[in-house]
Amino acid sequence: MTKQNSALPAFAATLRSIFPDYRRWLFIGAALALAGCQTEMLQPAPPPPADVLPQQERSASRETVRTNTVTSADGRTVRTTTTSTGISINLDGPAIPRRTGPQSPDERRNAYLGQWSVQQPDGRKCTLTLNQRNAFGDGTARTTGCTDQALFFVSKWDLRGYEVILSNATNSTLVSLRATAPNRLEGGDIIIWR
Repeated sequence: MTKQNSALPAFAATLRSIFPDYRRWLFIGAALALAGCQTEMLQPAPPPPADVLPQQERSASRETVRTNTVTSADGRTVRTTTTSTGISINLDGPAIPRRTGPQSPDERRNAYLGQWSVQQPDGRKCTLTLNQRNAFGDGTARTTGCTDQALFFVSKWDLRGYEVILSNATNSTLVSLRATAPNRLEGGDIIIWR
């Protein structure tokens, strides 16, 4: 008998003296098996289809309404004139070719910048603003009117793969959002859109 094989019965005898009941052995074996299962790395989720990722606003419009009312000296209205002028420009017209290839990481990141409407878990609405990176390289984020504890402490954001990660000042992840439709992201009970 080798030295390694002789150590095994001694180890088993020690364990039997500590845990005399076989049910405890089953419990320990099951716990070790479960602990071994939890060490596997989770595979990242596949990227969402390109048509659900946020798109930058590619149109501009302006409308002006003027109302002119003439009244008489005794206070009666004599005449009201309303004029309205408007203009709308589509920046994706045929004169500007659309790029269909994959976006660079900076282009993908910039597509998320700006103000988003937020539906909190309690149904109330507030706003989230995602800004450019600061001097430390962190994307800054700000919420306005958000009472949810996770959203209230949001101060940073980052794009990891195809997920928008909202975090606090100590880089603890508070919310992880994933695109579910064009200009709409969801994570847990929180929905943001624009």
